[in-house]
Amino acid sequence: MVALHLIRALQEIAPEHEYIVFLRPGEDISVLSGFTSVKVEYVHSLTYADWEQVWLPLAILRCKVDIMHFTSNTAPVFCPVPYVLTLHDVIFMENTSRSKALYQKLGSIYRAWNVPIVARKAAKVVTVSIYESQRILHFFPEVKSYLRVIYNAVSSTFFDRGDLSINSSIAKLPSKFFLFLGNTDPKKNTANVIKAYIHYRNILKGELPLIIGDYPRNLVESLMIKEGSAELLDDVISLGYLTQLELSNLYKKATAFLYPSLRESFGIPILEAMASHCPVITSTTSSMPEVAEGAAVMVDPCKPLEISAAMEKIEKNVAFRQQLIQKGKTRAMQFSWKRSAQQYLRLYEEVSLSRMLNKFSIQNL
Repeated sequence: MVALHLIRALQEIAPEHEYIVFLRPGEDISVLSGFTSVKVEYVHSLTYADWEQVWLPLAILRCKVDIMHFTSNTAPVFCPVPYVLTLHDVIFMENTSRSKALYQKLGSIYRAWNVPIVARKAAKVVTVSIYESQRILHFFPEVKSYLRVIYNAVSSTFFDRGDLSINSSIAKLPSKFFLFLGNTDPKKNTANVIKAYIHYRNILKGELPLIIGDYPRNLVESLMIKEGSAELLDDVISLGYLTQLELSNLYKKATAFLYPSLRESFGIPILEAMASHCPVITSTTSSMPEVAEGAAVMVDPCKPLEISAAMEKIEKNVAFRQQLIQKGKTRAMQFSWKRSAQQYLRLYEEVSLSRMLNKFSIQNL
């Protein structure tokens, strides 16, 4: 979704350019509908690896692209034109001993092979936070001269205060609850969130349910049983995949949003919740203090009791909750895809000018 928001914003601010989006067949392009400057090229392949390393470079040549922007960490090792690489994170270069799903392990292996090569060949490397830029330079100090930070942003959908829950099952949820977006990736810290909720209910005597989005119910049950709190399972509501509109409405209804992740390169959900007037509890680690900047409750993600104490404070202290809502709204408004697109456009122009100068120099040797 990050790439789609960027493409949409680029077309709006600079429709005089032609933008070619390369996709694998079957990917959703509805967000691009109505844009005359955007052309979609489908590139067929057997796997993602041969799509990116073989068929994509050939498509780039066929379409006579001037500059490529690879938006998701990796790129072809042999790219026929100058390119910008958005390197969202280098988590794959850090501790890899934590358990992961097979597709996550394979993705990490592919990035560990690919990124060191393509980052050094890029005309520009972009990352999404100052924190992440420091991590990148730790592993790849040679990219310092052409590394840039361009923040992600938040969709305007989340600023809409209208009721989006009509004819939706979300309208049937409790009127007050804590919201957490689960994920099987260990960095999302689901186990500590469950421990914090158990402490909030059993020790702090809180009464609000916990809604977990996009996380398997059987894993929730396993964690609750492991902690000896199966009696609370009825108060932990598991939801499946959430559309952007459903998620927006959940933020609007939630008493607070829990985002005590162990490691993030940015943390778009922090801004989504803030834009939706939802107080945020997030971590003191990695990029999250940079994104929240005083507009959220900051906790040590490895200390469930800190998380539960923040939950209780937001629930019980109405004035404090309102302060967080106002600070969060102000903070979220500082990020827009239009601003990000303007920064990327200037970067493309720098690469384009450099290419023209290089051509001139070669022709006049």
